[in-house]
Amino acid sequence: MILIIKNKKQILLLVVFLSIGLFAHANGDPVARFSSINRVANPEPLSIPEINIVHEQINIIHVDGYNCFDVTYTFKNESDKDFPEIHYGFPVDYLVADEQEIYQFTGDYYTESISEIGWNDKLIKDISFTFNGNILAYHSSKESVRDAGFTVETYDGYNDSIPIDPVNRRWFYTKFAMKPNSKATFNVRYKVYANSSVGVYTDRCGFSYYTRKEEGRKPTDFFNNLPFTYRYFPDKFDILYDFTPAKHFGNGNPYVIDVDIDLTNLANSCIRQDDGYYYYVNRIKRNIYVTTEDIKPINLTVNYQSDRSENNVRRIIDRFKIPESEYDVVMKADMVQIEFHKPMFVSDVACDMDTAGVKTINSLITYADGSQKQYKHEVEDISEYSSRDNRIKSPILLTITDLYHDGISWLEDSIEFLSQDAYSEDKFKIKSIRLSYGSGSTATPVCRGVKALDARFYK
Repeated sequence: MILIIKNKKQILLLVVFLSIGLFAHANGDPVARFSSINRVANPEPLSIPEINIVHEQINIIHVDGYNCFDVTYTFKNESDKDFPEIHYGFPVDYLVADEQEIYQFTGDYYTESISEIGWNDKLIKDISFTFNGNILAYHSSKESVRDAGFTVETYDGYNDSIPIDPVNRRWFYTKFAMKPNSKATFNVRYKVYANSSVGVYTDRCGFSYYTRKEEGRKPTDFFNNLPFTYRYFPDKFDILYDFTPAKHFGNGNPYVIDVDIDLTNLANSCIRQDDGYYYYVNRIKRNIYVTTEDIKPINLTVNYQSDRSENNVRRIIDRFKIPESEYDVVMKADMVQIEFHKPMFVSDVACDMDTAGVKTINSLITYADGSQKQYKHEVEDISEYSSRDNRIKSPILLTITDLYHDGISWLEDSIEFLSQDAYSEDKFKIKSIRLSYGSGSTATPVCRGVKALDARFYK
């Protein structure tokens, strides 16, 4: 069954509740010793019919941009055979894009490009394996593999091939032993980065902020702002989990799978069903008895209310602030000057200010080569269009380096996005930042607690 709590009411749905995208193929696989030792990206499976999976418990919760998995298997050796060394591979599927994580142009069409631009340890972290309570050593494959393809949709007898976004997969290897006629508990825990293509400044109809416009350019010259901090204020994420590899235990015999997806820590979480409507859900439970051949992977998108509270904004600032020993700040009544001891990359400037008295902020950025750029940060106030309190609140985040404005190369027939490595080049390193504004205040500095940030995910 699946138990869904909707608006604090319990609604019981049938097992056929596949419309929410909660699919499954069982995870984890015995593999050939060669695959494990050589850390191959796509291991050779090894069938062990004598050992059955009796039960699989999957607990999933989303915390701070990561899906946190806690998976427990119960194994049973149904034979008199001793297995002194079972090499075991566990695949972790993940979606990750480049630093933009947005729609990209490819040839004469565009698609949401999900690709691994170099491996990063932040993508999958805090992985652990235990067997009967004992911690196991493990290692990962040397590289990831990508799986993509096409799905065929039919419209009035016409077949159309639709590309499927590629999914990255990285294998983790460990080993354990099982005695004859024994039972064992195997647990794996890990956190996988949950990609989101919507961020802090992309939903301009959702709240007010200071938008950055380059001096001398028309407002229509660029898309909306997309600062590096965008990915830390998401409002949706994907959950991926593939069950099929486990079919190599016990000849794929049926067993009990319990799934518990806990969304209670998210505000207004909802999912979309096949009827096209979104339903508020804060917990999804499922209990099934099935073979691994008859159940599809979990592939679920969860939407929820982004956390833009003061506490969360300050948490993000503290997480990505550049050490204050790296720069000096001089504040006057209508100006802030930030001088860096050596040129460095800066994504944002954070500060506390009375936003009600500041409608426009001008910035002058001086780079390592002496070149300068001027920007105007203007209030995008949507409070009159919404019943919610969408006024700009302190602390504020001012975009210094923008993924749209600074990270795009406009070619004759296409556009190209810079790779994450490009932002480490000298042309993005900043010597100083000057902020000025006409708030009308002269007695005390308008801006307080100035902090420079480097919010790159890849660094």
